[in-house]
Amino acid sequence: MSALVLLAVFGIGGGTAAAADLIVDDPEAIAAAADYDWSGAYAGLFGGGGNGEVTLEEPSGLADPLDLAAGGWLAGVRAGFNA
Repeated sequence: MSALVLLAVFGIGGGTAAAADLIVDDPEAIAAAADYDWSGAYAGLFGGGGNGEVTLEEPSGLADPLDLAAGGWLAGVRAGFNA
């Protein structure tokens, strides 16, 4: 049964790479892609946060359950220049 599932997963995922082999013979599409310039200054802010809780119990029940909790946040600034 696991071999059948494995075959199905690789069979579905293997067909998606065929689109990368397409040849584009449109010179306007190539010229449009070359017109954009990534040089110059850039800046940005980022932030996020999260928390979680878990209770660990010993299977035999000899020890008291252990309650763990964690939480926090992250923030920052990113800036640079592309020549």
